[in-house]
Amino acid sequence: MMDTVKKRWFKKRYLFLTIAILVAIRIALPYIVVNYVNRVLSDLDGYTGKIEEVDLFLFRGAYRIYEMRIDKNESEVKEPFLLIPEADLSIEWPAIFKGAIVGEVKLKEPVLNFAFGPTDAYIQTGQEVDWVQIVQDLMPISINTFEVENATVSLANITTRPTIDAAFDNINGTILNIRNVENKEDPLPSPIKLTGNTSYSGNINVTAKANLIKEFPDINYDLRAEGLDLTKFNAISKEVAGLTIEKGSLNVYSEMLIDDNKLKGYVKPLMYDLQFFTWKEKDRSLGEAIKELFTEVAQELVENRRTNEELTATKIPLTGNIENVKSGVWATITNTLVNAYVRTFQKVIDGDIDWNEEI
Repeated sequence: MMDTVKKRWFKKRYLFLTIAILVAIRIALPYIVVNYVNRVLSDLDGYTGKIEEVDLFLFRGAYRIYEMRIDKNESEVKEPFLLIPEADLSIEWPAIFKGAIVGEVKLKEPVLNFAFGPTDAYIQTGQEVDWVQIVQDLMPISINTFEVENATVSLANITTRPTIDAAFDNINGTILNIRNVENKEDPLPSPIKLTGNTSYSGNINVTAKANLIKEFPDINYDLRAEGLDLTKFNAISKEVAGLTIEKGSLNVYSEMLIDDNKLKGYVKPLMYDLQFFTWKEKDRSLGEAIKELFTEVAQELVENRRTNEELTATKIPLTGNIENVKSGVWATITNTLVNAYVRTFQKVIDGDIDWNEEI
C-alpha cells in the first residue's frame, strides 16, 4: 500500500514538474523569438531593424510580430525605410493535405518609404539588402501565400525644385500559390491581385499571373491607373519640360508579358482636357508663356477630333529583354497622329498580349 502511495506521489510530482517546465518555456518563448528576430534585423547591410513584441499561436503554428521598424544607417531621411505594425507568419494548413509544408505571410498596414537625393545620405531604396534571405530567416519554410492589407508606399525626391512627393496608399494585394502547390501544369500558376489609390487622385488595379519559382520569374500582367489628376504632376513637368499643367486628367493602361527574360507589351496613356496655357496665370516669365502657348497649340493638333471630349492618347510599345527594354519611338509618334485624325483608342485593356504567343 505504501509503495502505491509513493508511486502516485512521484507521478504527480513529475506531472507538476513537467507542466511547470512547459509553462516556463511558453513564457520564455516570446522573448527568445524577439531576441532572434532582432538579431536577424540588426545584421542588415546598411540598415538596422528591430521589433517590439511577439505573440505565439502554437495551436496553428504561427507567430505574430508587432512594430517592426527598419531604418537606414547614417541617413538624413527622417522616415523609416520600412514600418510594419503587424506581421503574421504561419503554416498554411490546407497545403499540408496536398503534401506540401509551406507558409503564409500577412502584413497589416505596412509603410515603405523610398527616398532619392544628391548624396547617399538622402538615398533610401533598400537595394543593398537581400530581402529574400531576411524573409527566409524569419520564416524557415517556403512561403506560398503573401498578403498585404492597407499598405502605403511613398516616394520622395529632394533633387528636384520643388521636391517631388508621391504616395500610393490603401494598397491591398495577394500573391497565391507561390510554391506551385496547386495547378502544377499551369506555366503561370501564381495569381496576383493588387489595388490601391495614389496621391495624384487616381486608383490603380493590377491583375497578373506568374511563375515565381523560376530563377527569373515569368509574368503576364494587366495594369489600369485611372483618374489621375495631371495638375499634381507639376513638380515633374516643371523639372522635365519647364511647363505648368493648368488642368487635365490621365488614365494609363498597360499589358506586359515576360517569358525567359524576353519582354513584350505596351503602355497606353490617355489624357483628357489637358491644358498648359491660361492668359490669367501670374508669376510666369515671357519665355514660359511662349513655351506653354506653343505646347497648347501642339496639344490641339493631337487631340481627338471624332468626339466632343478633348482626348490625347498614344500607345507606346515595349520590346526587348529585361536588361534592355526599348520603346518604339516612331511607332509612338505614328500612333499619336493616327489617334488624332483617324480613330479613337479604346479606353480599355486591349487584351492582345497572351502568354501562348511568340515573343
